[in-house]
Amino acid sequence: MPDPVADPTPTAPAAPAAPAAVAPVVDPVASSVADPVAPAADPSAPWYANIPDDWREQVAGDNEGHLNQLKRMNAPDQLFKSYFEGQEVIRTRHENSGIPGADATPEELALYRANNGIPESPDAYEISLSEGLVLSEEDKHDLAPVFDILHSNNLNSEVASELVDTYMGIQEAQQQRRLDQDNLDTVDAQRHLQSHWGGDFETNRNMLLGMLKEQLPQEALEGFMGARMADGTAIFNDVGVMSAFANMARLINPAATLVPSGANAMGSLKDSIADMESKMGTDEWFADNAMQARYREALEALEVLETRHAAS
Repeated sequence: MPDPVADPTPTAPAAPAAPAAVAPVVDPVASSVADPVAPAADPSAPWYANIPDDWREQVAGDNEGHLNQLKRMNAPDQLFKSYFEGQEVIRTRHENSGIPGADATPEELALYRANNGIPESPDAYEISLSEGLVLSEEDKHDLAPVFDILHSNNLNSEVASELVDTYMGIQEAQQQRRLDQDNLDTVDAQRHLQSHWGGDFETNRNMLLGMLKEQLPQEALEGFMGARMADGTAIFNDVGVMSAFANMARLINPAATLVPSGANAMGSLKDSIADMESKMGTDEWFADNAMQARYREALEALEVLETRHAAS
């Protein structure tokens, strides 16, 4: 019997059996790194436990001084503690000072003032000034509003004295500066007038002062002599004013520089003119140019005076 013929169609091999499930081996170290678990918050920790490291910079802002102070503190609680301690010091000082509050009774206020050298009223301050300084009645009147403020703030006579002493010292310094400037202005004005008037400086100066004495009452003259311009310059240290006054004096009395002060102007001029005319044609006349100029001035002055006399 022939051998059987093998089937040419290959038979598929059987599928391998699935491997048995193996439990994974967990590395405890690797597992903790790969999948961290956030620790539970500590309920006893303060709210600022997780505060940013730059909390000092955030609080201080651009103030370097504040930042330097905050750098001396390890945590915000030190900042809060410092604040409350400071407030307590202020409160304690205020309480220990005994300063009456807004609700103090008149009796409490009077007792406090009596115990601390504060007068009963603003006008009762006892002022002590540095040597050479004197508080006049006019000064007291001017400073009355200041004393009101001092008294309302319960400041004593010692503080009031220091304040008034400083004020008086400032005034004295201002007066000294004004005096020094007056001296400089006087020298400067005289230099300009001497250059402008030449040899007539003293004559013009005396002439204008004589005019003011004749035209102004004595009490008005004294005040006018101390008058000042708008910029503080003494009026007689102003070159323009002095020149104007000299011109006015010549207009008022054209014989002022030709005859003695207080003399009869017309009569003195006529006598002077007659004396000079008697010398005309002589060597003395031709050699004395000043006499010739004075003669012409005398004639002009006499003409003005006679015209005024005729019109009056």
